[in-house]
Parts: sequence; C-alpha cells; structure tokens
Amino acid sequence: MFRRFVTALGLTLLVPVTVTAGSLDLGVADTGISFGDSPRWNGIRVNLVDKDVEDVRGLNLTLWRPSTRVGGRVTGLGAGLYGPRADELTGLHAGLWTVHANREFNGIGFGLAGISTGPDDSSRRGSGAMRGLLVGGVGLASGGDLTGVAVGGLGANVGDDLTGIAVGGLGMNVGLDVDGIAVGGLGMNLGGTARGAVVAGLGANVGDDLTGVAAAGLGFNVGGDARGLVVSGLGSNLGESLTGGSVAVLGNAVGLDLHGVNVAGVGTGVGRDASGLVVTGVGYSVQRDFTGISAALVGGATGGRLTGLHLAGVGIHARETRAITVTVGGTRGEVMRGATVGAYNRFDESMTGLAIGLVNITDELHGVQLGLLNIVRDRDGWNRMLPILNVGR
Repeated sequence: MFRRFVTALGLTLLVPVTVTAGSLDLGVADTGISFGDSPRWNGIRVNLVDKDVEDVRGLNLTLWRPSTRVGGRVTGLGAGLYGPRADELTGLHAGLWTVHANREFNGIGFGLAGISTGPDDSSRRGSGAMRGLLVGGVGLASGGDLTGVAVGGLGANVGDDLTGIAVGGLGMNVGLDVDGIAVGGLGMNLGGTARGAVVAGLGANVGDDLTGVAAAGLGFNVGGDARGLVVSGLGSNLGESLTGGSVAVLGNAVGLDLHGVNVAGVGTGVGRDASGLVVTGVGYSVQRDFTGISAALVGGATGGRLTGLHLAGVGIHARETRAITVTVGGTRGEVMRGATVGAYNRFDESMTGLAIGLVNITDELHGVQLGLLNIVRDRDGWNRMLPILNVGR
C-alpha cells in the first residue's frame, strides 16, 4: 500500500520515484531528494544512520550517530543531531556532538563537543588533514596537517604540521612544525620548528628552532635556535643559540651563542659567545667571549674576552678585557686593555690603559694606575709599589 502511495505521489508530482532496500529516492540520475542510506546522491539526502556513503553532494542530514565504518565523501552542507562523518568532508559541516573525517576535512566545521580527523580503532584509513575554519566546543584533534583557523574549547591536538592560527583553551600539542600563531591557555608542546607567534599561559616547549615571538607565563624551552623575542614569567631555556631578545623574571639559559638583548631579573647563562646587551638583577656567565654592554647588580663572569662597556655592582671576572669596566668591588682577570674602575682591580699578566681603584695590581703595566696602592709585580725598584699614581712604559 505504501509503495503504491509513493508511486502515485511521484506521478502526481511528475518526479520519478525509486524505492530500494536502503533508500527512498525522488529524482533522476541520483539527483533530487533521497530518504535513507543512498550511496551516491546529488541534492538533498536525509538518513537516520550513515553507513554506505560513497559520494554525496548537496545537503546531507544525518539524524543519528553514523557508523564508524562509514566511508566515501560528502561535499556541500552536512548536519546531524549527533554529527557528520565520512572519509572526506568538504564544505560546511556541523554536529550537535561531533564532526569527524577519516581522511580529510576541507571547509568550515563545528562540533559542540569536538571536531576531529584521522582513523580510529574501527577505520584505519587516511592521513587526517584539516583545512579551513574549525571549531570544537570541547576539543579539536587533527590526525595530520592543519591549515587555517582552528579553536578547541579545552584543548587542540595537531598530529603533523600547523599552518595558520590555532587556539587550545587549556593546552595544545603539535606533532611537527608551526607556521603561524599557536595559543595554549595553560601549556603547549610543539614537536618541530615554530615560525610566527607562540603563546602559553604557563609553559611551552618547542622541540626544534623558533623564529618569531614567544611568550609563556612561567617558562619557555626551545630545543634548537631561537630567532626573535622570547618572554617568560620565570625563565627560559634555549638549547642552542639566541638571535634577538629574551626577557625573564628569573633567568635565561642559552646553550650556545647569544646575539641581541637579554634581560633577566636574576641571571643569564651563555654556553659559548655573547654579543649585544645583557641586563641582570644578580649576574651573568658567558663561557667564552662577550662583546657589547652589560649591567648586573652583583656581577658577571666571562671565560674569554670581554669587549665593550660593562657595569657591575660588586665585580667582574674575565680572562681578558678590551673594554671599559665599572664596578663597586673590582675587576679580576689576566689581561686588561682599556679602562677599569673599581675598589680592587687585579690582572695577573698585564694592564694596558687606565686602572682606577683603591688597589690596582698587575705584573706588567703599560698605562696608568690611580689609587691608594698601585702594584706592578715585575719591577724590583722603588716604583714596584706606589701610592696615588703608577705609570707604565
């Protein structure tokens, strides 16, 4: 009786009607309106549970949760009380619960609970790429690359590369590289390189190089080189070199070279050479040469050559200075070329230039010592130890 009714309705509307085991179709050449699980359709398709999708173009409305074995592709507009699902989703797709593409998503997607791509336990197919504007009310997960703008209410996970802008309300993880802007409300882990801006409420880790601007409320770690500006509430650790600037309330550690501006509330450590400006609340340590300007409330130490202008509240130690050093306590080293001012200035090999202090000591003097006591230890005569003034040859 029902089939006769539908046929009569089709004749009345002059629309061909096809009734199969999986669907009721009103249209021609897979085009029109379909009710049920029609594999291929163009137009409007309404189904309870998607399972046998091959190629649907137009509006696809799924009333309940699709089968985890569903494949095919849906292009156009997809919606559902639970949410759309297919191997490939292209267009605008929204679900009151989730949106999931086994292989890739292209377009605009929204899932009240979340939006995701990539194979699961029941369907191991595809790379899981996302492209477009994606919003997951609770979370967002891309099994492969993510390109575009993405927001996960609590968190976001990108299996491979991120290109664009992504925000995770609490945290974010990116398996490989970031080109763009990444924001994690609390924390963030980036497995590869980052180019652009990286912001985390508490802490962030970049596995390889960083180029751009980075900020973290507590701490920041970069496994490779950093080029740009790194700001951290407590401290930062840069595994290799820094070119640019870094600011930390407590301290900064640079594994290799520092080139730029470094400001730390407590201290800065550089594993190799430094050039630029270093300002610390307590002190700094540079293992080899330091060229530039420094200011430290307590002092600084350089294993190699110190060049430029350097100020310290207590003292400075350097193997060789080719600089102007000004301290309250004094400067200690082996060779001095330039000028030094401090209460106690001692250079074991030579002084070339001007030394001003209460006590000035060196083996060889090629310049002038001004102080209460001036000692040149390679001399045997009356001018070995003089008050006020001692002049070298």
